[in-house]
Amino acid sequence: EVGVAQVSDDPAMFALLALGSLPAEPTWADEFTNCLDGAPNPQKWGVEVGNVRPGNGELQRYTYSGNAACVNGELVLSARRDGDDITSASLSTLGTQLFGPGKIEMRGKVDGRPGSWPAFWALGQDWDCDGHPENHPGAICGSVGWPACGEIDIMEYSGLYNTNGANVYYTGNLYPLGSVTRQKSPEWFAEYHVYTLDWDPSEIVLSVDGEVWNRVLLDTGAAESAFSSQKIALVLNLAVGGMLGGDVLEEFPYELYVDYVRYYAAANPVNRTLLV
Repeated sequence: EVGVAQVSDDPAMFALLALGSLPAEPTWADEFTNCLDGAPNPQKWGVEVGNVRPGNGELQRYTYSGNAACVNGELVLSARRDGDDITSASLSTLGTQLFGPGKIEMRGKVDGRPGSWPAFWALGQDWDCDGHPENHPGAICGSVGWPACGEIDIMEYSGLYNTNGANVYYTGNLYPLGSVTRQKSPEWFAEYHVYTLDWDPSEIVLSVDGEVWNRVLLDTGAAESAFSSQKIALVLNLAVGGMLGGDVLEEFPYELYVDYVRYYAAANPVNRTLLV
């Protein structure tokens, strides 16, 4: 294991107390069983298009359609190659749904081969779309750049290092302060796992299969600005190559399978420091 964060005793109990009661049924969810002509529901997910994050060295361009499909009750994101052209999919709720404190879960399976760089993550609603709203049709772009807008990596797989990242970024909290990675075998990542974000106004807890991987206190002005005073949008994307994907293989497609995404809104979120 690489860079595993230390957490306090029984953080899950603190998360439960601070979030208050969570509903038995999701407040918002996509089980990918009610899709439109085999494509993700456009009332729940928008798309990113083009070369969205060029600084990462990624090889793909994102498309409007054809790389994201609902298959047998799952969402499948596919990266395909046609000669030198690599296309893939990136979905976002920035123009469809914003989320406040509560619990967010994604059950999925990644492509564990070298070259793969899928992620399930969140950005603060004030994100400025990196100054390129044309890459985010339908999104409501804000005026705050990265990392001040806040980023939470609930799942970020690196095919280069065979690691999963559970990361929190904001101004003054960049790698390695807010980043935790754990190295696993490609076979581990090729199985289904549940990736969870528990978020209340004073703390973020990131877990995999119920095991806490990262816990970040929102106890600075920058952290409060990024996460305590705004909502977040979710992103599901499949990148290939680049800084964390590494060299791609000849065998395409790469795929990311998502069984569900569920959000449980906290009924009475409180600042957990009041519980001590």
